[in-house]
Amino acid sequence: MKHLHSFTIRSIYTTTFFFALQVALASYINSTFLSGIVSEKILGYVFAGSAMLTLIALSEMPTLLRAFGNRRLLLGLLIVNFTALFMVTHGNQAGQVGGILFYLISNNLIVFTFDIFVEHFSKNKNTGVMRGIYLTVINCAWIFAPLLAGMLLTTGGYHLLYSISMAFIFIVFYLTLTKLTNYHDAPYKRFSFLQTLINIGKNPDLRNITVINFVLQFFYATMVIYTPLYMHNYLGFSWTTIGFIFTIMLLPFVFIQYPLGRYADKVGERSFLLVGLVILGASTFLLAFIEPNIWTWAIVLFMTRVGAAVTEVMTEVYFFKKVNDAESNYISIFRDMSPLAYIIAPLAGICILSFGTFSTLYIILGIIVLSSLYYGFSLRDTSI
Repeated sequence: MKHLHSFTIRSIYTTTFFFALQVALASYINSTFLSGIVSEKILGYVFAGSAMLTLIALSEMPTLLRAFGNRRLLLGLLIVNFTALFMVTHGNQAGQVGGILFYLISNNLIVFTFDIFVEHFSKNKNTGVMRGIYLTVINCAWIFAPLLAGMLLTTGGYHLLYSISMAFIFIVFYLTLTKLTNYHDAPYKRFSFLQTLINIGKNPDLRNITVINFVLQFFYATMVIYTPLYMHNYLGFSWTTIGFIFTIMLLPFVFIQYPLGRYADKVGERSFLLVGLVILGASTFLLAFIEPNIWTWAIVLFMTRVGAAVTEVMTEVYFFKKVNDAESNYISIFRDMSPLAYIIAPLAGICILSFGTFSTLYIILGIIVLSSLYYGFSLRDTSI
């Protein structure tokens, strides 16, 4: 039984890697691909629309879990994901836009199902280890993706890249169908979306960690949307240079999240979380004042991701020690923070840049991150 348990966990990590690889592979070029089909204004509507529809869909995931179970739900979502990519590679312009829309939505919903799988096999004493490995597996895929994406685009353009993504989805489907057969669903609890929000509001620990997660996702959204634009159009960095800087920037996610997750199981998350938020906020604030030098930007962006990596793993470990896989409604709200951030961040960026500069944007973002220390100090450590 123990051997079977370990085999299933390894299969989950393997399946996660291939899924994360295809997400990362396409994420670097989705916007560029769409910009050749629709105007920038329509492009914004596509991404905002996908985020809003993802929020709605995530609120329905607990109901779908109870109806179909997590494994069958994942298989169904993978079919939707594969079909969406088929529309991208073989459809007309309207079909390609619709394909990207459903592709983005289904990606977020599939992440939710993987959360359920990992949480099912996690006990509080090893949540840090399992979440640390899970995040490291995902981030290894994101490290490899830029180089692979560049090779595929040079060789065969968008069609080849999206076709390879489809192949990875097929692998994920095959692994789910053949290797995760011994998974048994928990008795999922039935709560309405409104009742879930009320319950989170009444639970200080769940409320505070969810707010911190939103701030982290808001940081990610703002940086993804505005930093490449600022570095290329205003600071004059080439895309080759930006790619090199971003590769250095992402290294902390690969190297520090597993050992920190393992350590958190022994001593708790709160202290590490506070340190991560300080590093994240301070280094983001610093971006407003540094010169356009390749190594300066590489170092400071690296430090932002040190802070983000620490904050992310501690947030994930803390939250999943407070819930179990039967409480899928809470996990749904927790994952809502990412699409919510991708709706709010562009609007906030427009407002800030209408009266300030990119330096102003980084200063305000740093202040927002540091303000979340209030919620960090309010957490009750799981080691107590």
